[in-house]
Amino acid sequence: MTKRHKSPIGGIKGWKTALLACAFALMSCASQATSEATTVYTVSFETNGGSTVEPIQVEAGRRIMATIDDPTKDGNYEFDGWFKDNETFTNPWNFEIDIVTSDITLYAKWLDSQPFPTNIQMSDEPFSSIVTWRQTGITTETVFTVYLTLGELKTRTETQLDEDGAEVQVQIQYYDYESGVPFLTAGAHQSSGGYNITWTPTIFPLGGYYKVTIITDGEEPGVSAENMVFKGAGTEANPYLLYSSTDLASISQVDDVGTGKKYKVAASFTHDVAYVDIQDKTFLGELDGNDTAIAINGNCGAFYEIGQGATLKNMLVTGVISTSSVPNIGALAHVNRGLITESVSRAAITTTTGVVGDLSTLAVAGTGGLVGTNETTGIIEKSQFIGSSSADGIIKALIGSGGIAGVNKGIIRDVENRGTLGAYNAVESGKTLSNYSYMGGIVGVNYGTVTRAATLSTGKLLAQRYVDTQPTVSSNNRVIGGIVGYNGADATISESFFAGIRVHGDQYVGGIAGINAGTVTNTYTAGRYFTSTNGRSYIGGRRDVGGIVGLLEGAGSVTNSFNAANVYSFELAPYAIASTAANCVYIRINHDLRATGTQTYGNSYTDLPLAPSGTGITMVDNDSLIAGDGINYYLSDTYATQLGSAFSTSNGATVLAWEII
Repeated sequence: MTKRHKSPIGGIKGWKTALLACAFALMSCASQATSEATTVYTVSFETNGGSTVEPIQVEAGRRIMATIDDPTKDGNYEFDGWFKDNETFTNPWNFEIDIVTSDITLYAKWLDSQPFPTNIQMSDEPFSSIVTWRQTGITTETVFTVYLTLGELKTRTETQLDEDGAEVQVQIQYYDYESGVPFLTAGAHQSSGGYNITWTPTIFPLGGYYKVTIITDGEEPGVSAENMVFKGAGTEANPYLLYSSTDLASISQVDDVGTGKKYKVAASFTHDVAYVDIQDKTFLGELDGNDTAIAINGNCGAFYEIGQGATLKNMLVTGVISTSSVPNIGALAHVNRGLITESVSRAAITTTTGVVGDLSTLAVAGTGGLVGTNETTGIIEKSQFIGSSSADGIIKALIGSGGIAGVNKGIIRDVENRGTLGAYNAVESGKTLSNYSYMGGIVGVNYGTVTRAATLSTGKLLAQRYVDTQPTVSSNNRVIGGIVGYNGADATISESFFAGIRVHGDQYVGGIAGINAGTVTNTYTAGRYFTSTNGRSYIGGRRDVGGIVGLLEGAGSVTNSFNAANVYSFELAPYAIASTAANCVYIRINHDLRATGTQTYGNSYTDLPLAPSGTGITMVDNDSLIAGDGINYYLSDTYATQLGSAFSTSNGATVLAWEII
């Protein structure tokens, strides 16, 4: 007889319960293992003489969530927060965002209050000339006498060790107050909390670095603090001074700021900025850049909009700007409705907004060395875009890029481009396919006026695929001009010239404009002829190439212009000037003959650029060209009268009259 044993946990039901119990046990073990594997760090608190704060444990990668009671300290001390660094207290711990990644110690900062001034500093309000300090024993009868001594910027040489331990001589700038004469400054004070003093001068001193000496109730010598920065009064004689990124942010990240106020850059600094910080903010004051460099880094320019009536002058911007989403970028401003004058951009800007060749996407694109869009009331004058390497003064954009402005609806005059648009060199250019369009040395797309503008010296626009022999495609690198990429129906380019290294692309390429639907008058392209052929200038492309204009659209016209540069084309014969012109002088043959097929921009077509149809056309040979400065070649002075009153002669060459004034 078989003996049956009763299950100790109740038969089938008990068996299932046992399985569940095991499962929970395993989960518990897994949970315990996970808990045991969690890294925990110790956060210690150094109170610097205050009451004890016990250490706490925090999981790696977590914020400090525990409530930390503020310590206290005997005497007239006020707790001023926890810091990552001791003594200097420049790096506060942010309980909202900082996370724990190792064992750390946080340090208590204390504000000391004594019967004499302590913790003397400038108010943290923007462009402040207000002094604050802490002091006990203040009554309504207390009298403060304040002397200011203006510092003199000097340089001293110090011996320091470099990273290899070798001694190096380093130049250190500092402010010296020994030679300055202290002057009494009238003002009024207020006290709060019994020991917080705020002193405001009756008349703000000239902006600068000062030594402040505070005497209480006549008890000399008083207490002094050096390197106190007074930031002016916002007037013509005493403008607000910008010393830092924080100062710039206070006028570029606040809307409608600066009306009637004057500002001036007082020191070089780096400004890291995000588009969300400046978007839709308008500057309405006057900012003098003082020809002092500001490095703009981020996905946008320094300002969103320069409002009507506002002015930027003597600005010098460098830095690296890059974005795949932000529209309408300029290193100085995205939009200009005011005046920008005597300013320079050396920024490197890369954008991938918009679509190559598609003007309908221009509203989300547009890139300028200084400004994204110059609006109808905007004026940009006496300014430059300059580059000296592949890392500065270079713009890479899919559509609508210009050395000065991406899009112009206003007035741009007396400006220069000495930088790069598109690829930096032939190797990079050879790899470009559908990378650039509507690109101009000065303006990408022009609906306004461009006058007395020049692309010269190291200025160049490179966008041709050298070794690709495939026919032109619809999404190629196109509408590229030495001054303007696309010149609209009511737009004008006048008294301007190209004397840079080269202009090349795939289609619609011109020495002055890629496509012209408006007016091009009193312009020229000069030839650059170095000993090396690779250094010689040319206007080149696959098709629709012209020494002045690549393609005329609608009622577009070219008058009173000449071309002295090589003009090459791969698929169709290029035009020496444009397809149609009036009162122009063209060169019958290129100066550098190229063997058929040796370069995509040189074949049997290119040795004979086509003459334009029209009236007043004169053909000349190469011997009508003369050397200008040893690099640039110009038309001889024989033809200046024919070209009109905008031209004159200089050293036997025909040039624009404004060049020699």
